[in-house]
Amino acid sequence: MAVSPEQVPTFLSQAEQIVASRQKVLGFVPEEASSVLFFSEDLLSPEDRRKIVEDAPAFSTVFFLGGVKQEDVKGDPGLVQRVTCQGGMLPGWKISQGDGDWVNDLRGIPDAAEICGIAA
Repeated sequence: MAVSPEQVPTFLSQAEQIVASRQKVLGFVPEEASSVLFFSEDLLSPEDRRKIVEDAPAFSTVFFLGGVKQEDVKGDPGLVQRVTCQGGMLPGWKISQGDGDWVNDLRGIPDAAEICGIAA
């Protein structure tokens, strides 16, 4: 989906609202103009993830990263973005596209791998 630069602030604002309204979601990483990765300490249930996806219709692709320790993010706010876009996963992390199955490797989700510029 082609996204104009004017739309980006709207998308980011929407992601911020989702984080602020849902205690289980620690934060988000914009992957590209119309894709977003939400991260949480828990592995959110398919129902939780489906509800968030429904609340975020502006995004063409929504990913979830679970198992992220809150203290790690507080100490290193860029950790999630750096690690995921290097195609790596820290112990305990799992990723999902939308409400799909959790996987242990970012490369298990081709769209995520493509967004981060790594081979699936």
